[in-house]
Amino acid sequence: MKVSIKNDERGLLFKDGNYTKCLKPGKHYFNPLLKYQVVTSDVNQTFETNGKNINLFLGDHELLQELTVVDIQDYEIAIHFEDKKLVEVLKPGKYAF
Repeated sequence: MKVSIKNDERGLLFKDGNYTKCLKPGKHYFNPLLKYQVVTSDVNQTFETNGKNINLFLGDHELLQELTVVDIQDYEIAIHFEDKKLVEVLKPGKYAF
């Protein structure tokens, strides 16, 4: 199995449904007999966890170098701006960009 990750993407590699590691831009090859799955993520968008707990991904130090993580406490809110424009108001929780 061959996977190409573009410069503005990162790949999330899963084996048997479990997160394995972050894939950087380039071509990656995997044994097609093993149950690998790659989910691509646009670096210009909010990091999507595809229904999985964000803490699962935060243990990967290489992926953490690619992300900015915001941990909003119960007594806080955060206002998310992009290009000096209001995008959203974030409630308590962890978010990655």
